[in-house]
Amino acid sequence: MRLPLLAFVCGSSLAAAQPAVPPPASETLEQLVVDARAARVKGDIPNWIRLGTKVLELTPDHPDILISIARAHAAAGNKDQSLAKLGDAVRRGAAFDPGRFPEFKSLEGDGRFDALAANAKQNLAPVGKATRFAKLPEGESEGIAYDQVSRRLFAGTGNGELLAIDEQGKVSTFASGGGLRQILGIKVDAARRLVWLVSGRYPEPDAPADSGTGGIRAYDLDSGAIVKTVEVDERPILHGFNDLALAKDGTVYVTDTNRNSVYKLAPGGKILELLLQDGRMTFPNGIVLTSDQRTLFVTHVEGISAVDVRTGARRLLSVPADASVNSIDGLLLHDGQLYAVQNSPYLDRIVGIALSPDGRSIERVRTLSSHTPAGLSHTTAAIAGDHLYMVGGTPQPDVYGGTNPAKSDSGIWRIAL
Repeated sequence: MRLPLLAFVCGSSLAAAQPAVPPPASETLEQLVVDARAARVKGDIPNWIRLGTKVLELTPDHPDILISIARAHAAAGNKDQSLAKLGDAVRRGAAFDPGRFPEFKSLEGDGRFDALAANAKQNLAPVGKATRFAKLPEGESEGIAYDQVSRRLFAGTGNGELLAIDEQGKVSTFASGGGLRQILGIKVDAARRLVWLVSGRYPEPDAPADSGTGGIRAYDLDSGAIVKTVEVDERPILHGFNDLALAKDGTVYVTDTNRNSVYKLAPGGKILELLLQDGRMTFPNGIVLTSDQRTLFVTHVEGISAVDVRTGARRLLSVPADASVNSIDGLLLHDGQLYAVQNSPYLDRIVGIALSPDGRSIERVRTLSSHTPAGLSHTTAAIAGDHLYMVGGTPQPDVYGGTNPAKSDSGIWRIAL
């Protein structure tokens, strides 16, 4: 599930100045983003800076937020502060044309700004080459997983279909009906011959009446028979179950994006048990388990956290000054390296993430593919052989407040590793 947009960083309009608004009642990142966006839309530059700075304190490496604060400082005439934040964002990989934002017009002609703008536009250049492997039905398509035994990929749709894709890219329906709804994360337990998935209805504006309900289920990989279903309906509490990780002992871990939580289903269990809930782990999404089965890596707006599977204790991984691991959707762990689909507005790319030997920090982030195909984003990925396969094809939001001209092209794309 694409993370809810940090909407105040997008859009180019700046209204006339308005009276300051009262301080926000909540200091969560999500509420601060909402309030900062409201200040930007109203043209309340002092509060745009004040609230945006609070957001940045909670997620200091996020290029989207750095760009927003750079715009706000430029609008206030704070040239040095604007250039510092803009430079940080560009160094971390932000890809855009600063000249298209009206707040930066006053900086044009300054040698420092012109150099940063050139580098930001250079980040828009395509990296790698993604080629289409399979065409999927039009509409939302989210999760993807690979079964090394049958050599099939599995992908889900927003209409409750689990699809199987063979080595030639031929798509067929593996499972549908029986209560299947919006399918998000998918993982394969090859040893037990099971495919696990998240099914439900993520809570979004204008969602159906069953919004905020869902759970996980497992199907037999060989027969297609349903093996396990665990549903959760705790309305008015709304859940947003998203992605999965599987342990060798059969434990299933699942992120709940809407509740800033991670749950687990014990082997033979009948209910999802809360492992961790943390308001500083905003919109948790991708999740993988280390080979020693002791640690979960969980992606969220602020970055990537390592979570102890026994205690639920969490620590945020540190990143180099030239890297960003914010707002990642799909996450993989393969041969000791993390692979991630990063689809926030200014980071449309697939990256490889090298961890330190002790797993406590990130040493390097390298871009494997970006802006290919142009204008389209991906959500999750799977590795099969020497290729990484991505499901997606939804047009990226236009950060300048317009409409992305790219047409939706649902499918599975791949890049060579």
